[in-house]
Amino acid sequence: MSPYELKQIVDRVFSLEIINYVYENIKKDIREISQQINEKNAELFSLTNSLNTANNELVKLSDKLKTSSDAKEIEENRQKIADFNDKIQKCAELYKKVSLKAEELRKEESEIKKNSSRNLYDIAQIQNKIKLFNQDKCPTCGTSFNSDNFKQLIQSLKDLEEKKNVYENELNENLKALNSDSEKIKLYLNKIAQESNLMSSEVSNLTNKNIIITNTIKAEPEFKSIENIIKKTTSDIKSVKDDIEQLNEKIENRNILLDIYSIDG
Repeated sequence: MSPYELKQIVDRVFSLEIINYVYENIKKDIREISQQINEKNAELFSLTNSLNTANNELVKLSDKLKTSSDAKEIEENRQKIADFNDKIQKCAELYKKVSLKAEELRKEESEIKKNSSRNLYDIAQIQNKIKLFNQDKCPTCGTSFNSDNFKQLIQSLKDLEEKKNVYENELNENLKALNSDSEKIKLYLNKIAQESNLMSSEVSNLTNKNIIITNTIKAEPEFKSIENIIKKTTSDIKSVKDDIEQLNEKIENRNILLDIYSIDG
């Protein structure tokens, strides 16, 4: 009696025939799935080669287009854009620097206005006192203001008023000069902003030109054809990789079942 026949008798005796049947079918599934994985790997290898070839062709075509007048125009526009962006950056730095100076002038102007307000108040108080002492006598207590002491006091008040008026004139002149400087700075800031806006507009125009030229180049039949091949091949590669991943999961599951239905399991 052969070993195989002996095994069948033992399986029947211990009711292992079904288990062995399942075990053999699991092994068969594993072989079939492994074969599918090998086929998918071969397909993946072929698709990857096709993708590399298409990418190389696209590079060659791009290099060819770089020598065209369109490509030269794109490069010239890029250089202009870089130059404009550099100037725009310098404008921004200058605008910030001048704005700080303008802020300093605004603070000085505010301080002068405060000093002027206090000075005008002092002048008004002095004038009220002079007006009071210019009377013959005090309206409250009746004291005479015709004495030498009061005359000296009036003169000192007038001298102080004169100093305050001189100071007020100085403040007004300084404020006038600050206002003039502030107006000049304001005009200068507007000029910087206008120049920056014009250059930004030019950058936008050049960028749009390059986009139009690039899209025109990409619309060429040969270019479009290669791009479509790359797009489709990339999609196919992803699909095959997903299939291989699913098949590997099936293999793992079958191996678990194989352990369970084995003699040792």
